[in-house]
Amino acid sequence: GPAPPGGAAAGGGGAGGGVAGGAGGSRAARGPAPAPAPPPESADAEVFVRVLLAGFEASGPVAAYMAAEHRLSIMRRFLVWEGETPIAAAGMTIDAGVAILGAASTLPEYRGRGAQPTLLRRRLEAAAAEGCTLAVATARPGSPSVANLERAGFQLHRRAAWTLSG
Repeated sequence: GPAPPGGAAAGGGGAGGGVAGGAGGSRAARGPAPAPAPPPESADAEVFVRVLLAGFEASGPVAAYMAAEHRLSIMRRFLVWEGETPIAAAGMTIDAGVAILGAASTLPEYRGRGAQPTLLRRRLEAAAAEGCTLAVATARPGSPSVANLERAGFQLHRRAAWTLSG
């Protein structure tokens, strides 16, 4: 999705045939990492969107935009489950050998259990399997997402955010 105002982009080039940030992955901060998501094509779009929006606590026009974007057929959808409960969701698209890591969120009551590093690792593995040599993402400066991206080996590149005047 688009970068929030004042957003930061993270990315890097592949090395040794891998996707940037894919080497080594990340470890959960507390407890065992949740089970990896099933293959993206098996992630039900409506369950995915429900988890994604609940994790962002999004509503109104922002939720409608996110839901429409993540229902697109080009979106690869990833879920992390705890038992029978989907607890986190993340999207990814691929264009010309570049993995574009989309929105990712965890339900508030399940945060801090390693779901986001798991989703990041799983998306990078899927991107590498499809031949991607570059991965990019946007995240709010200072957010847990930036910390997860940096731990995965991404380099932070700040960029200007554009706004309409008037």
